[in-house]
Amino acid sequence: MNNRAAANVMYVPTAYEHWANTTSHAVMVIPSILASELLIESGRLKFENTFNKTDLKIDSWSCSSAALCNCTSSHYTASPTMYEFCSRAYGASLICLFLLSSMFHWISWTQSSWGKKSHAGCSIRRPSLNKLFHVCDRTTIYFFIAGSHTPWLVLQNLPDDIVWLRWAVWLAAMLGTAYTFFFLEKYKLLDTLLYVAVGLIPGVLTYLYTTDQGNSVSGVTELCIGGAFYLIGVVIFKCDGIIPFAHAIWHLFVALGAFTHYYGVYRHFYVEHNA
Repeated sequence: MNNRAAANVMYVPTAYEHWANTTSHAVMVIPSILASELLIESGRLKFENTFNKTDLKIDSWSCSSAALCNCTSSHYTASPTMYEFCSRAYGASLICLFLLSSMFHWISWTQSSWGKKSHAGCSIRRPSLNKLFHVCDRTTIYFFIAGSHTPWLVLQNLPDDIVWLRWAVWLAAMLGTAYTFFFLEKYKLLDTLLYVAVGLIPGVLTYLYTTDQGNSVSGVTELCIGGAFYLIGVVIFKCDGIIPFAHAIWHLFVALGAFTHYYGVYRHFYVEHNA
């Protein structure tokens, strides 16, 4: 472990910490790809099963326009298009988070180990490349947060007071991207607070507004546990230079939070419950 970095200066990991930072997220790339494909296929299968059951159980008399209007007004059902969007948006955010994080830490690791006179092809360091992937790594977090919230915000009915969260999380991701592009590593504490705010506010509002109206949020247990993993990880994330391998430990908490939220989304929105 190296000494703690000065304010608004990036911590310089040791070679072992570089290795841990890289591998702790690299091992999640393939599982995230498989998880994304599972969501897409499960969403399609869910509606195939639903349509088959509807064909068997509903006759022409029960399909009158009045009956359909009454059904749609009393029960919110997400459309196949909504499921397709959520599956792809959430899945892509998972893949990009772990892939770009791994690539950034791998590039930082390899460039830190290059000597001034290394073998051909590695004789000149590429700080611009490192900065590019650093920006990608940081901005992807915002889109991962938006993607993680999307199933809970789109696939269930929300009170009118918070429907705006469905687009606000993506607007926040775009604004966060712009902020990161202009102020990378300049205000480290503010960076962390922005991540926490963008991640915490939608979840808290969804929980409060739905429970106030006597409803329950699907997967609220997984939503809260996953959020707790992220918040604990943030505390450790700020301990570079104090706790050895702090950043790699933070990565593990991110993986735990991502797994918990994924399990909640898959279980409560994608698994077909037979009547």
